[in-house]
Amino acid sequence: AEMKQQMLDIATRQGFDVTKLIWVKQPH
Repeated sequence: AEMKQQMLDIATRQGFDVTKLIWVKQPH
């Protein structure tokens, strides 16, 4: 969980769309 949080933090800093990442990584 910590690693994922770090990746999300880095992605957010780089201006990445975190919501997109979550949608892609999380299957419905």
